[in-house]
Amino acid sequence: MKNWMLVLGAATMMACAGGDKPAAPKAEEKVEEKAEEKAEEKAEEKAEEKAEEKAEAVVVEVGADDGGEYPEVVLESVGDQMAYNRNEITIKADTPTRLKMKSNATSAAMVHNIVVVKKGMEDAVGTAAVTVPQSEHHVPKHEGVLAATKLAGPGETTTVVVNLPAGEYAYICTFPGHYMMMKGVIKVEG
Repeated sequence: MKNWMLVLGAATMMACAGGDKPAAPKAEEKVEEKAEEKAEEKAEEKAEEKAEEKAEAVVVEVGADDGGEYPEVVLESVGDQMAYNRNEITIKADTPTRLKMKSNATSAAMVHNIVVVKKGMEDAVGTAAVTVPQSEHHVPKHEGVLAATKLAGPGETTTVVVNLPAGEYAYICTFPGHYMMMKGVIKVEG
């Protein structure tokens, strides 16, 4: 019986003392962990703010065309579809070139433009364009935008003059929802 009581007493003491449980973190460690978490959150917020500022820092003059005589490339819409007639164009590097958007639509809902963007930024620019009003031609102030025509309604034509260094670029229509279907590649050859 005496042995039984010793075992019971030892078990009770271990249960009260926490037995094999790890010691609870000290208050200082908890405060340090929370401070580190807050510092990480603030750093992430600042990085996001800087990215937004950078995206908003670029302003492109929509429809910039001085009327000079330049080589010209014409892109046309395909009837009342969300489609360009070409998905690839080639121009010369460091040579002013007029891009012309000719709308062959008959439906007032089919409004299009040409927005030249840095390759790989089509989705970011197309998504950002949704928040830009039609009065601003749905062209966002975004670091990926290099040039843009104004919007062209049915039967209208708009232009922009570009002068790009050698490389590959993309072009999209930024009317909301169109960029997923209306896109292509500009090959600028030196």
